[in-house]
Amino acid sequence: MTASDYDLEHLAQKTVANHLGMVRTEATLAEANRALVQLYEELTAILLDKVPPDRPFACRAGCSYCCSALVAVSPLEAIALARHLATRPDLAGRLRALAGENPPRDVAGWWRARLACPFLDKKNCAVYAQRPLSCRAVLSPSRTRCESLWKHRERAGEMLYYHPTVEARRKIGFGVREGLKALGLDGADLALVPAVALILDDSGLVARFLAGEAVFTPARAVE
Repeated sequence: MTASDYDLEHLAQKTVANHLGMVRTEATLAEANRALVQLYEELTAILLDKVPPDRPFACRAGCSYCCSALVAVSPLEAIALARHLATRPDLAGRLRALAGENPPRDVAGWWRARLACPFLDKKNCAVYAQRPLSCRAVLSPSRTRCESLWKHRERAGEMLYYHPTVEARRKIGFGVREGLKALGLDGADLALVPAVALILDDSGLVARFLAGEAVFTPARAVE
């Protein structure tokens, strides 16, 4: 059994339509994002029960090697993170500073630049409860492999990870994009740092997004 055994794309599209199809507000955006996280978490519990990993996960508090990877987020996740930062001006300032350096929006470029997530605080995630699905999905059985990838980014092999959760995130992400597209909204994957910075720096951006304007184009993740 894998994530492919569930029609996650359809479920994600339906979730977006149910919450945003009739009323489009910041509140319904937040509700849709919470429902998508719940969908992912419920499926993850099923997958871990039906397809247990070959080895225990090495992921622990304080292990942050994967926190130097580019994080792709949906517009819903970017907006939720930006609103959370209203309670954390220290993190908002750190993110704005990094965004001002015009960081790469592609995975390889970010990795080569050796950039860490602005939410990383003493090797722990300062927004753990609000972390995007991209972060929730990465579960690794090998701390050694993660450390090697972090230290030797030009030559290290691919990270070892539990594929079912990564596949689940990919399918939900595709469903979100298609669901938003069906509503006339831009649902392209975004690079976390510039996307959240755009929201923080423009109080009217979310309203324009809900009106169908492609406000997140400068923050689109590059394949």
